Amino acid sequence: MKGYIFYYLRNKEKAPYLGSRFEQDIEPRGRYISIMSKKEIENFIEYLPVELRKNYEAGTVEFHNPLFIEHDNWKLELSKIYKNKKGRRLSLAIIQDGYDGIITLDKGEIIETVDLINFK
Repeated sequence: MKGYIFYYLRNKEKAPYLGSRFEQDIEPRGRYISIMSKKEIENFIEYLPVELRKNYEAGTVEFHNPLFIEHDNWKLELSKIYKNKKGRRLSLAIIQDGYDGIITLDKGEIIETVDLINFK
């Protein structure tokens, strides 16, 4: 079964935990990736200082059944939909419903993406 195939870029460094700021205390667990064109990724890497390139991972990801949701307050909305679950429990509930990723959209443009394919 064909799915949605995207090029992605990911900063492998862990983001600082800021609690309720940016709703990090709610957000589902998974691999957060930036969907970009292959050319955008190549340009980004090309202009990165060499010593920072090791912090980034580029590749492709294929989702067979991603959950599409509007970007505005998406973490809070998902938590409400899934009976106020947060973090790992929220991700597990989304996976149990058959989704393998979360793609947030603003006016049809992909803003934030969470890969749940290899979630443990």
